[in-house]
Amino acid sequence: MNTKTWLAAVGCACTLAASGMPTHAELEKAQGLVTELMRSDVANFNERKMSAADVATAALKYAGEAQSEAARFLLLKGAFFYRVRAEDYDGAMDVISKIRNDINDVPDATLVNILSSAIRSIPRKRAGRLYDLHQRLQNRVLYCVIDLSAGPNARKYPVSYLAAEPKGGWTDEYKTTKLVLRRIEPGKFMGIYGKRDSYKVTDKHEVTLTKPFYCGVFEVTKKQWELVTGDTHPSSSAEDDMRPVRYVSWNAIRGDSATYNWPSSVNVDPSTFMGKIRARTGLNFDLPTGAQWEYACRAGTTNDDNIEKHGPDPKRGYPMVVGSCRPNAWGLYDMHENVWEWCLDWRWDLNKWIDNLPSRVTDPVGPPSPGVFRLFRGGYWDNRVGCVPSFWWNGANPVWVKFAMGFRLFIHTDFPKERGIKPLPLPDKAAGSK
Repeated sequence: MNTKTWLAAVGCACTLAASGMPTHAELEKAQGLVTELMRSDVANFNERKMSAADVATAALKYAGEAQSEAARFLLLKGAFFYRVRAEDYDGAMDVISKIRNDINDVPDATLVNILSSAIRSIPRKRAGRLYDLHQRLQNRVLYCVIDLSAGPNARKYPVSYLAAEPKGGWTDEYKTTKLVLRRIEPGKFMGIYGKRDSYKVTDKHEVTLTKPFYCGVFEVTKKQWELVTGDTHPSSSAEDDMRPVRYVSWNAIRGDSATYNWPSSVNVDPSTFMGKIRARTGLNFDLPTGAQWEYACRAGTTNDDNIEKHGPDPKRGYPMVVGSCRPNAWGLYDMHENVWEWCLDWRWDLNKWIDNLPSRVTDPVGPPSPGVFRLFRGGYWDNRVGCVPSFWWNGANPVWVKFAMGFRLFIHTDFPKERGIKPLPLPDKAAGSK
């Protein structure tokens, strides 16, 4: 195979990002490049521009002749994306099988990223095998990462997956231009919906959560808020960008509480932070329920005082950079520290509602009737150690903008398909599994 033919083969994949689906324009450009390079090298070449199917066929042919495994993998990945572009989903599945069989040690997270990029725009009924494989491979990956670097004018945010925390840890980019969430396995705990009296709780309930979900490793920061919404919060330094965003109301995060009224509806206002990040990822982002928040905070512990903070610094007067304190057992940071975190549930008459609950509850979503306050959990930077245990809760009017009020992102897996939201396929094993 001469140099031009080799370049032609590489051309079919030259515009593919490391883990993302190329845009329509990028694919068109690559097809044009392949056409030009192959015109003088392929017998009986048709002068028309090669179709996506043609490019995929060429990539598969030359992958078999590639001298290195890296080049072969690049060509096979290119063939996969062009099979998808040609709507040959069975052929795309065959290419994935070839990658798994022919390339040594391709990480499951890499295959999940390739599949995720492709299936986001494909109806499940047309590519069921790709969806099923994507779900099976996710059994072995732990973190979901959203790349926000394109900013508030982006059409889509790339979504990728990691099997483990990076070797260098969660660097600053995961607190500014990227969001990282950890998968959490269903389970049981004793706690929320105990009857709260100041900082003590009585009559706890056994709570069962039946659906896995993703929980933000960190609270949402000022920079992340800005990249999604375009609204700036004044920052005095790059370090300030990595502090949790605050002075944000429940309504500003997801929409007017009366109109987008959880739990009667899972919809959010498209113009809000939550509406924009849903539209740009296709994932079911939202605030957590109070039960999900406490389950993630406890991280498998039974001690109410699951405190993982260094202690208050009365001289500081403001929140720390996210991730400054020790994480809990599931690698989640600052759940007792930094800012109060909004939850979905109504807070109004919560104690009265608790009185009527059975001793065991499953997937609770809080009081069903509209009230005045929405729930918030956790503590803020000036709370004393021990005064905000895992079960602690309070409430605030959803329109209020408080100095210590922020939030943490969750991805839900059990929302109905309203407004085109796609359920996120999740694995059988996750955080907390034995």
